[in-house]
Amino acid sequence: MKLLPKPRGKVTRKPILGTELEQRNRFHYNETSSERGGGKKLAYNEFSKRLIQENPGIIKAIDFLSNNRSEKRFVDPKGKYEILKVTDLISNENTSNPRRGGLTIDSYFIKLKSGKVEYKFFLKKQNADSVEELILLKSLEKYALKSGFKIIQPHLAFDDYNALNKYILYDFTNKLTVDDAFKLKLLKDDEYMHIRTKLEDFETVLNEKHFVPAWNLKSQNCFVDLSTTPYKLYLFDPKSFIGYNKDTLRLKKLQKKLINKK
Repeated sequence: MKLLPKPRGKVTRKPILGTELEQRNRFHYNETSSERGGGKKLAYNEFSKRLIQENPGIIKAIDFLSNNRSEKRFVDPKGKYEILKVTDLISNENTSNPRRGGLTIDSYFIKLKSGKVEYKFFLKKQNADSVEELILLKSLEKYALKSGFKIIQPHLAFDDYNALNKYILYDFTNKLTVDDAFKLKLLKDDEYMHIRTKLEDFETVLNEKHFVPAWNLKSQNCFVDLSTTPYKLYLFDPKSFIGYNKDTLRLKKLQKKLINKK
């Protein structure tokens, strides 16, 4: 894939790997196209790049599970990572009907070691554009904080329009969604309606005040931390008004905003 042009002029060289926080916040965007209207898009941060470089077989392992419906688990022979297809039992022990996003095809739980640290991730294969989802999340992050929300951090998104493969990698959380917490009667009626109203208000603010083309910020796509007062709320799986061949100028602006993030 061809990288986006580098900025002109003298650029101060920095170490390839900074702190982990710097790695998580430094994103890149690549894109290729084909004569038949297909192509590939890739958005990733330095953190996910480092972990894949340390575990080069992990992409093939995900492809193996995706292409073999009867296989539910893959363990690295060296014991560095483990991948599980998400089922009711491993996605959330407290509910028999977990929410995984309306357009999700398959999803995976990934446990991975880097040095002495163990990380957990949630990987979605979906019909929706994954790169747009990642860009959208990063573009609404600061507005979300002002409105009382955090986001589940995305690290990598890949769209292959020829092979119809679309993946996005998130941090993993074992928290309940707002809908599931309500079904289990862990949220009262007024608490549930308050959160839903808060989500609707935030969506309106994004679209009308900040011109961020977000929708689907619903209670089924919002995790709640019931151990905190007031409850902390975490967003994932939003959608964008932007289509693959629509409003490309606006998408490019969001891409530029993302990759220029320090």
